[in-house]
Formats: sequence, C-alpha cells, structure tokens
Amino acid sequence: MRKPVFLLIFLLVLARAHGQDLGGPGSLPIEINATGQTTYENGLATARDNVAIHFGDTDIYSDYAQYDSAKRTIYLKGHVRIYRGVSLYLGDEANYNLDNKAINADQMRSGSYPYLLTGHAVSSSSDEQYEIKNGSFTTHDSEKPDFHLNAKSVRIYPDDRVVLKYVTFYIGQVPIFWWPYLYQSLDRSFSYSIAPAYLSSWGPSL
Repeated sequence: MRKPVFLLIFLLVLARAHGQDLGGPGSLPIEINATGQTTYENGLATARDNVAIHFGDTDIYSDYAQYDSAKRTIYLKGHVRIYRGVSLYLGDEANYNLDNKAINADQMRSGSYPYLLTGHAVSSSSDEQYEIKNGSFTTHDSEKPDFHLNAKSVRIYPDDRVVLKYVTFYIGQVPIFWWPYLYQSLDRSFSYSIAPAYLSSWGPSL
C-alpha cells in the first residue's frame, strides 16, 4: 500500500504557527508518496521504494528521495525520472531545486523534441537551458542511433538553438568529421549547415 508523506499538511501548520510561508512558488504544494519507509525529521523528509513526487507541472520518480525543506532541494537516487513539461530526464542520481527548477547530475539522459542528449555533469536552469559536459547529441530517437554528435560541451536553448564545442560527427560508431564549434537552430525543419572557416588557433575547418 502506498504510504503518503503528509509533509504538506505538517509544513502548512508549521508555517501558520511561525508566520512563515513554506509553500512552493505560487503556493504550490509538494506531494511525496512511497511504498516503503517514510520519515520526517529535522526538516528532512525521506522516502524509500517507488517514490513519487508531484510539484506543479513536475513529476519525479525514484527509488529514494530526501527533501530538504530549508534548502528546498530534493536529492534523488535510483532509477531517477524527472518529467517537467515536455522534457524528460533519466539517470541514477540527481539533485532538483524546487524554486529555480535546476537539475544537477553527474550523468543523465534527457529528451525534448527534436533532440536526445546523454552526458556527464548535466545541469539545467529555470529557463530550461541544458549544459552537458562530454555529451552526445542526436535527433534519431533510437537506443542505437544511426548518427550522433559527441562534444566536450553541449549547451541547449530549447526551441531556439544548440551550441556544441569540440565536436565529432559519427555515423554509427565511425567518426566522420570534426568541428571546433557547431551552432544549429532547433526547429521542425532541423538540418545541419556546414560552412568553411579559418581561425588562427584552429586553422582551416568546416
């Protein structure tokens, strides 16, 4: 049987008693449910096994979660899935900030039409920007994409553009081409544009 953590009720009562507003942005409540043990002590709500967290337009699932009511952050571990709007984040461990919606993880996968991302040192901000170190970028929605780009740095501006640095283009597992810098617009007519360039630090490139 699912065991809801009655964190919301407790925090609201506590807030009224101390004259503080402990609700989320726009007074949104946070709901935490789990099938395993749940505790609340010293401002930390801990939930184990089949954890489900709902907050505004964000749904979070994991094996373990700990919510810090003072910092307003959630530490997640084990089969982490974060659904925020049309975006999906998958990983084994992550930290989520309720106030600015920032996600930080050592390794995570993310998907938002028309692209899919994987990488290390993943972070996102409140305006939905993503930054990934040593990342892989593709528009082929497959477990084994026919093509992808590997880059030391990938920055995504949803519905706008993607900026990649030190990029290798792969077909399958075969490296085909290399760019020091790649800028690509994100729209439904997604395509790559290649142009020659020359920089004193890199020499000739495309």
